Amino acid sequence: MPEQQTFLSLITGSFSTPAAENPTVAMIEAAYEHHHIDARYLNCDVAPDALGDAVRGARAMGWIGFNCSMPHKVSVIKYLDGLGSSAALIGAVNCVVRRDNRYIGENTDGQGFLTALRTIADPAGKVFVLFGAGGAARAIAVELAIAGAAAETYSEEAARALAELERSFPAAGIIVATRTHHISPPLPGSFRTKLLPFNRAQRTEYLKLSLANRAEALGSQLNANHVLDDLTRTPLILAEVVTIFRSAAPIPTTKMGVLGSVMKILQQSEEHRDHLRRPPLTGQALDYLIELSVQMTTLGDVTISEQRARRICSSVSDRLRASGQIATLSEPASVLNTLCAHHVLERLEYPSVAFRFQHQQFQEFYAALLLKRQLWELVGEDDADANLSFGKKCLNEPIWDEPLRMIAEEIGGKVLRRLMNRRQLQPVGD
Repeated sequence: MPEQQTFLSLITGSFSTPAAENPTVAMIEAAYEHHHIDARYLNCDVAPDALGDAVRGARAMGWIGFNCSMPHKVSVIKYLDGLGSSAALIGAVNCVVRRDNRYIGENTDGQGFLTALRTIADPAGKVFVLFGAGGAARAIAVELAIAGAAAETYSEEAARALAELERSFPAAGIIVATRTHHISPPLPGSFRTKLLPFNRAQRTEYLKLSLANRAEALGSQLNANHVLDDLTRTPLILAEVVTIFRSAAPIPTTKMGVLGSVMKILQQSEEHRDHLRRPPLTGQALDYLIELSVQMTTLGDVTISEQRARRICSSVSDRLRASGQIATLSEPASVLNTLCAHHVLERLEYPSVAFRFQHQQFQEFYAALLLKRQLWELVGEDDADANLSFGKKCLNEPIWDEPLRMIAEEIGGKVLRRLMNRRQLQPVGD
């Protein structure tokens, strides 16, 4: 028996302002037609002070649901009957559905972003910067955290959101997980803390959260090797070892080896490989990163000003062209931007523009690469004056301790480690 024809279509829509440039209506109605769904999607320009009326109107007309876009993703909540788990966690709504004649707010912003992101890169272990702190940013930050990434938000709204959170939940403890900044959280009684090394139980819990049913395989490997057992008590190194394990590559047993393997994985990934091979880097990222790390270490700092960073990149480009490794000089700003977008350098905006490595141990790793190269050259040359010069410049300077320890661990240099720890090498006069 043929279905009875009806002239009463299901109604859905979108509330936002401005709405004229919102293409959702075209996509949704095309989907309805493709799937033979008798429904209409109405794109409505709703001013903030009319949002309550719009929701009440949707109820009165029997809408089965609607989307909320800017600026209504947070303010719509007070007009709804309840929230789904995602919207409750995020504190913002982009989709309202009718269930048992109740309007329930959901949030698919973060999940949609993550689904699209995974087509080009795995977010696990990466750091993302969110510009803005609205409903979509909240959703994305939550989903990134669940996926094992870190998200940092830069905006005045973020500071206001923290203050609002503290006012709304005065009895709750608030933890802001981020890198070091020159500002203090705008909360009364706030203080800074530093991560301590993991114990075995904490490391095991991290592996379970990161690797699920594969956690035991890596945990057994770490427990059985005293070097890896010690190295992976540091959260950063443990995270990098997990990255190596996921790639099915062998796990080195030195800090320098672990960091080197992670750099190799990053450089060979589809997300970064082509960008690192073509101009402005032309496959020479290592030269720029080594020189930047050495200059930062020489200055006894973990950041470098934009002006100084540009001069360093210009000098490296001149050297590369003079040696025939590149044909044309690269613009320093382009080099720095590419290293930030596709490698382990990052740009700081406060209190002035500067650059640093995503973690201090990455800086020490690249400084260690240069020192290792210089040490091998000294071994080959057997030049007493050069040996003394290196000792004066590096072995007696505490700022080079960690890069030298990395090298000593890498090459098994017991004598070098003894020199460094006991300071047996006497300073050489000018």
